[in-house]
Order: sequence, then structure tokens, then C-alpha cells
Amino acid sequence: MLVAVVLFFVGLVLNILITFWIVLVKFNEIKRDKTYIQEIRAEMAEFMAALEENVSGYVSLMERMQKDASNVLENVNRKLRLIEKENQKLEQSRQTYNDLVKKKPLVSSVVEIQKNGTVERSHEGSYSTHTKDHASQNRKSLNDLSLQLRSNMRDSGDESSQVKNSLQEDEVKLKPSSKVRPSVQIAAMWRDGMDAKEIAEKLNLSMGEVELALELMGSRRS
Repeated sequence: MLVAVVLFFVGLVLNILITFWIVLVKFNEIKRDKTYIQEIRAEMAEFMAALEENVSGYVSLMERMQKDASNVLENVNRKLRLIEKENQKLEQSRQTYNDLVKKKPLVSSVVEIQKNGTVERSHEGSYSTHTKDHASQNRKSLNDLSLQLRSNMRDSGDESSQVKNSLQEDEVKLKPSSKVRPSVQIAAMWRDGMDAKEIAEKLNLSMGEVELALELMGSRRS
């Protein structure tokens, strides 16, 4: 009977010890698993932080690249606009050169006449009658000279021939040329009181050519 009681208590103690050991082992496993989970969470947090930083860096890089691309595109457009403006200036210069080439004969004749002192214009825009009066005086002097030379023709036959030749040369000089340059006609019509529009219609010229000729003659005098 005593042996049975001892065995019962021994078995009970062993059962308690085994149960305690099992509970202790399970507690350690739970504690270890909890620590492992915490480590995993910490690593995940670090990974997410690093990922977020990398994503922010990539976003900033993409924004900077987009901004640089916009600046490059703007510079290209500005260069294209500048090139277009230069092309327009070159086209205008070429057109101006072509116009000057077309008007070169007219300008040359005007300049030549002005150098010879044939045409003069006042600052008010009207030509003086000095040239016309001078031509009339020349014709009158020529007529007087012709009468005087004819009266002296009886004195010498040779002198008569020379006088006739001289008279013919003077008359030829005073006669207007059959091929009158446009600038001469413009000057004559202007002196006669015609305006630029009437001169252009009369000579079949453009208003620009007539105004250019009149302006050159006026600027040469000034």
C-alpha cells in the first residue's frame, strides 16, 4: 500500500515536470517566433524605406530629365525662329538688291545728269526756271550769231563755210536727243509742272522709280 502511494506521487511529480518542460519549450518557441517576426518587420520597414527613397530619386530624376528636355526643345525652337528671321532678312535684302539692279540704269542716268549740272531742284520740291531761261538765251544768242555770221559771209567764202559748219554744230547741240533717257524726261516734265503720278503714267514707269529719280536729283543738289 505504501509502495503504491509512493509510485503515485512519483508519477504525479514526473507528470508535472514533463508538463512544465513542454510548456517551457513551447514558450521559448513562441518567444523565438515573436523575435523572428519582429526582425522580419524591421527588415521590411527598412526595405520599404529604401524602396521609397529609390522611387523618390527616380521620380526626381525623371522630372529633371523632362525639364532638361523641355529646355532643349525651347532652345531648338528659339534657334529655328532666329534662323527664320535671318532667312526673311536675307530674302528682303535679295529683293532690295534685285530692285536696285532693275533701277540701276535710271539711277546711273540721273547721277550722270546731276554731275553735269543739267538738273537742279529746290528744297520746296519745285524746279526753278533757270535752265529754261538759260536755254532760251542760248537760242537767242545763236540767232543773233547766225545773223551776224550771215552778214559776214560776203567777206570770205572759206569763212562762210566755217560759219555754216559752226552754226550746224551749235544747232545740233541745242536739239534734244532722239533717245532721251528717262531721268531727263522726268526732270523736264517736273519743271513743266507735272506731278510724279502724271510723269509715271506718261513715261510708263512706276511711282517708285519716279520718286527715286526725283529724290536722287534733290539730294544731289543739297
